[in-house]
Amino acid sequence: MYYFTFSFFTLFAFLSLSGKLRQKTIYGLLLLFAIWMVFHDGLRWGIGTDWRPYLQFFENCLWAENEEFELGYKAVNVWVRSVTDKYSVFLILHAAFIYTVFYKFIKRYSPFPLMSFLILYYSMLSYLGMNRQYIAVGFCFLAVPFILKREYLKSAILICAASLFHLSALMFFVTFLLNRTFKASTLWIILLSALLISISGIINKLPLELFFFLGERANDKLEIYFTEGEAASSLFATLLGIAKRGFWLVLLLSYYSKIKTSGFSCFDFVFNVYFVALIFYILFSGTILQFIVARGLIYFNIFEIIAIPFVFVGLRKKINRQLLFILLVFLGAYTMERGMDYYKGNHVGEDIFRPYNAVYMNSDYDATGYTFED
Repeated sequence: MYYFTFSFFTLFAFLSLSGKLRQKTIYGLLLLFAIWMVFHDGLRWGIGTDWRPYLQFFENCLWAENEEFELGYKAVNVWVRSVTDKYSVFLILHAAFIYTVFYKFIKRYSPFPLMSFLILYYSMLSYLGMNRQYIAVGFCFLAVPFILKREYLKSAILICAASLFHLSALMFFVTFLLNRTFKASTLWIILLSALLISISGIINKLPLELFFFLGERANDKLEIYFTEGEAASSLFATLLGIAKRGFWLVLLLSYYSKIKTSGFSCFDFVFNVYFVALIFYILFSGTILQFIVARGLIYFNIFEIIAIPFVFVGLRKKINRQLLFILLVFLGAYTMERGMDYYKGNHVGEDIFRPYNAVYMNSDYDATGYTFED
């Protein structure tokens, strides 16, 4: 299922990049991609991260309290559960909201929408099952048009709404500072400063007690995320993450003037957000604040679905676009596989992504030990 979807998206993204599809066809396929993903995510069963706690909470939310989940997520579960006891109904509604937002966001801002959806798929697959954070990302995306228009009150309301589903969404307030053009010298100073701070090791000297002002419940979450993040904080993983982001940022800088003259008013904002993702990654990867990389950076990293297609705007020759796209596909397949394998390594004897299970499949047992009758 995963590689069929990946290959299907890849084929039409390539045809679009090569000029083989009309704009009307591209938008029709983009809608088809979004609908496909609603059923891809909404009809899954027993797969993805945090499957068991989310399922148990949905089943018991009318009479059992859960202090780990935010108010917004609780309210949505109670609303759906009061109508039906079918968890798949909740997942379909959840996926419909998420992919409606993604569809509109990509259609509005991406120079190559089908490529953006391909990048979205391979980069977000390992987050499949993080129900609360997916919703939080959706609300943050809804805030972007208002940020670009400098309507910060409306943006703040949407970001606060996002935090009702996942507290980490509050990091998105940083983007209020990014709707502007920075001088190249400023970017270099910021980058070099981040590298020096990272090398100095000063981050690791910060006590976790520094974050007690967020409250006891929030601090408990930080400790959990810190523990989870330690497994992903190896030097190799850090260097790989820097290289991945740095590669596309170097290309964006190389074609900066060409992209700017192509008429995309959102480019500065998209570039700045993706640049900040690299800065945060350099500062916090492999430190006691690894949880920021593990959880908080999703709101910034996801802007690669728009940032990477902008690189192809700067490439004028079709052959150069096609060769770079082939590289993108290989990197995407590697990212997808590595993301799924990470969770396999952290769930002893259990692969939470493979095989793909759905409610309509002829099986009475899933990867988590739940029977469909249960």
